[in-house]
Amino acid sequence: MTRFCFLISFVVVAVLAEEKLFEYKRELIFTNRQLQQVPCRDVTLLKVVRKMVGGDTPMVKLSHMFAAPAIKIVPLQSNENYEEELQQRVDSEKELQAIITTTYDIPVREEGVVRTAMRKMGLARNVSRDAMLKMQKERQERFRIQINRIILRESTPGHVYFGNVYLMCRLKGVLRSILEPNSFVKEAEVVGDHCRLTFENGITITISGISNDNTLMDPPDYLTYIAIGNRQIQLVSCRDVRLIPVIRQLVRGDTPMLQLSCMFAAPALKSIVLENDNETGYYGKILEQIAQSQGKLENAITALLGVAVPEEEVDTSDPLKIETERRNLFRDSIKLFINAALRPGHEDHRDYNLICRLKGIYRSILHPDSIVEEAEVVGEECHLKEMNGTVHVVSIIGEAI
Repeated sequence: MTRFCFLISFVVVAVLAEEKLFEYKRELIFTNRQLQQVPCRDVTLLKVVRKMVGGDTPMVKLSHMFAAPAIKIVPLQSNENYEEELQQRVDSEKELQAIITTTYDIPVREEGVVRTAMRKMGLARNVSRDAMLKMQKERQERFRIQINRIILRESTPGHVYFGNVYLMCRLKGVLRSILEPNSFVKEAEVVGDHCRLTFENGITITISGISNDNTLMDPPDYLTYIAIGNRQIQLVSCRDVRLIPVIRQLVRGDTPMLQLSCMFAAPALKSIVLENDNETGYYGKILEQIAQSQGKLENAITALLGVAVPEEEVDTSDPLKIETERRNLFRDSIKLFINAALRPGHEDHRDYNLICRLKGIYRSILHPDSIVEEAEVVGEECHLKEMNGTVHVVSIIGEAI
């Protein structure tokens, strides 16, 4: 009799757990469908991320919302807290839905529509690992770029949120959960200028709470950053002249030459040098540099020219068009700046380092398949080293371009 009662109890618990899992799958689809309706997602979702991460929402809930660690659901069935943890995920989904509705006036889709979507995905009430992974990946892709952009922009000195370790710590916690969903971050603690992240499996790591040492790029991210930046630059009136103060500030600073080339010349991702990643390692390096450079460029244009990033949808289906567009937007400004600086009496006439770096940028614009990564002043000469190792020697004070 005791054994029979135990079996009945086990079956009841299993059925309840299965119902809760089905509810979680349903809410994941509700939220994902709702997110798909957000206009200009590449820009506007920044509002939701900053609002949630900058507030007092628990770190574990942020990981649930933005990383959807659904891959952990199946192992949780052997966990005595399985139902409780599933309920936490359900609650997180509903809270995110409410925020999206309030922020963008986008209601949650009707249940009948979601049931149809679940049938198309093959989601019956039994657990489908592949389907859960698909929903998880969709959520991660939806927020990874936005969180990366916030980290890159707000880790730049001069940004209004630069030095906000609390915000940066939690942003990095969310990003880690997205990048490492097998064991998401459940706690983010500020320790001086550092951030201590504790994962669900108990592992703890300490990272910088100020710098952008936690970013990870891939080609779609790269193209999105360039395309968004292009839209901002296009809003600058009389840009051939008005962009010069922005260029001067960035080139005169401590921004590495490779990052300047990425910023103004948008290197061709399909070049032989970059695609040969296993031998050169440049592919990942370029993706990182271009992403970091975009935060600096966006901040400088906004601060110096008062032109903010527009809330527009961007099309990244044509990489060559996006890259060429960036080079065309800056080519005339760089050329104009160099020729002006070469004239005696100009305020930058004897700034050899500035002129050398400008010439490096201009060469990168003209030759994007192997951009300049180093610019060194040697007397009155400028030594420009390209990614392929070739060094070009040009005169700093020579003829105008």
